[in-house]
Amino acid sequence: MLDEPEAVRVGDLISLSPVTPVVSLADVESIRRGLVAGDDSLSGLRGLLGHYCVDDADTRGAFEVMVSGLAREAELGDAFHVQGVYGTGKSHLLAALTLLCGHPEQAWPVFLETHPEYAEVARGFGRPRLVVAIALDEYPTRTHTLEYVVLSRIEQELSQRHGVRVALTEESYLLELVDRYVAPQVGEGLEEAARGATGQNWGELRAGEPERAAAVALDFMAETGFPLDWRRSRAAAWRALDATMGGTENGTNGTRNGTVRTRSARKERGFPETAGGPEGVVVLLDELGLFLSAKDRAGLNADASFLQWLAQRTATSRCWVICATQRGLEEVGDIDRRTLRQLRDRFRSGFTLDLAEFEWVVRHKVAPRREAAEFAEAMERLAAGYAKEAGEELVSGAELARTYPMNPLCLQAVRRAAEACLSRTRSAVKLLAEAAQEGRWLEMPADRLIMPDAAFDCDRCTHAVWSRPLAS
Repeated sequence: MLDEPEAVRVGDLISLSPVTPVVSLADVESIRRGLVAGDDSLSGLRGLLGHYCVDDADTRGAFEVMVSGLAREAELGDAFHVQGVYGTGKSHLLAALTLLCGHPEQAWPVFLETHPEYAEVARGFGRPRLVVAIALDEYPTRTHTLEYVVLSRIEQELSQRHGVRVALTEESYLLELVDRYVAPQVGEGLEEAARGATGQNWGELRAGEPERAAAVALDFMAETGFPLDWRRSRAAAWRALDATMGGTENGTNGTRNGTVRTRSARKERGFPETAGGPEGVVVLLDELGLFLSAKDRAGLNADASFLQWLAQRTATSRCWVICATQRGLEEVGDIDRRTLRQLRDRFRSGFTLDLAEFEWVVRHKVAPRREAAEFAEAMERLAAGYAKEAGEELVSGAELARTYPMNPLCLQAVRRAAEACLSRTRSAVKLLAEAAQEGRWLEMPADRLIMPDAAFDCDRCTHAVWSRPLAS
């Protein structure tokens, strides 16, 4: 079908890129640590932001609505819910927002290199936001509530990236009160309790194992009858965060006096005076549906209640919440009707990502073309050869070019699998990337197309079947 078909291989027409098929927030965290450490290498940023595809209308619509909301100056935030099967780009969207919001000075110039149309909205990202990007599939659902995960990660973000400590979880608040009231009055007894229970002094235990330290402190206070009211509401915890960030929940920061109070509060809390500290809180929750669906009914509704409460904060303070699920929130489990109705009211939904850009990803990421002109000519000759062999036109050169080296039907089959049985385990792009490695695509004759059974045989760890032309 091509001249000297045995001499022309798939590898003569395309290459295979060592790309990460699915972006993870762990990858983003590695990039963020490098940026904070002053890493001059922009390869990580360019790989994630420069190749971010917003050609699909759904992806572009979700990205533009969210980034515009994050850029506005009004003293309020927003809550968004985006859904889509595994591999449709939800995590990539959250990763891009994490970098653009958390590191605008470094991230936006890189993003604008390939997306110059967003130069205007980029001007709304002066100071960085306090970005807390959480991959919920990394947390055990039975022992961790959503409230604890979110508040503890906000604490961690402030402490590790900004050097500012604030107690938001009940555990942290308890230890703060112990340091303030218990240790100065009955410090010797607390030391004895710590050594007796753990073999460590209180300072070591407090710094290294805060959860265990909180349990020791509670036991000590119960045994000695030390009066300490250490419980507080989540609203009180959020007020502590708001005070730390230098903001209020009544919208006064837009005034001149409000700005002065904000700067003063930031300085008192330890933020660098020149940088002024982060502006507003952005909470991104990936794989929220998987986290919630693993809960029992009581745990599910407790987490759903906190989620709607958190979304409610966005209406009164500079706080943004962005959640990603594979299905709708109503499908994760038996959520109380009132809570579910409130979630629908609080979150801006309707953002559904699909696999419409799957072909683009294959062409540009999995199997980029070597020489555009030569590749196009080769596809036309291949299509003509298939037509001659079959006695009718089976596929056009342009259509073949969009999916090569796969049979167009293969792409459809893998896409449908991703929308069904692959949705909770792996992405379609990952499946094809594995097939590329296991099946040694580049060594195959150029006129042999990859059929659906090749990709799925790879998944079953068996040999892929390659020698089936389109006409079969």
